[in-house]
Amino acid sequence: MKLTLIFILCAHISFSQNIKGIVLCEKTKEPLIGVNIYLKNKNVGTATNERGEFNLIIQSKVNDKDTIYFSYIGYETKKLSLSELKEKEYTVYLSISIENINEVTIVSNKFLKHSIEYKKLSSLEDGLYSFGSLLIEEKIWA
Repeated sequence: MKLTLIFILCAHISFSQNIKGIVLCEKTKEPLIGVNIYLKNKNVGTATNERGEFNLIIQSKVNDKDTIYFSYIGYETKKLSLSELKEKEYTVYLSISIENINEVTIVSNKFLKHSIEYKKLSSLEDGLYSFGSLLIEEKIWA
């Protein structure tokens, strides 16, 4: 029984693949914490730790042409194939992306609504690991 369990665990581990690397800010060269890393066609993802390091564990074989996405709020999303990531020695630099938004006015004399109106959206084709939201004309946009 124990031998069978060990054999199954070894077979499972041998099929998994780890991709390790680091994500840094292109301008400051400092590590970015919480960057989302996503391998689209395998539906797996992870995030960077406090040192900007990531470990993407994949349970199946990865092709050199498979695309890995790196996204972080305030930075441009970067798409790299596995072969490009290898060429960069598993170090990814993200560029700052600044977007101007309209002025926000806070008013305290309005009454709150009892419910929020919303429109149900269709399901996403890909996984979502984080998102931001914005309040425009009393509507929340995510």
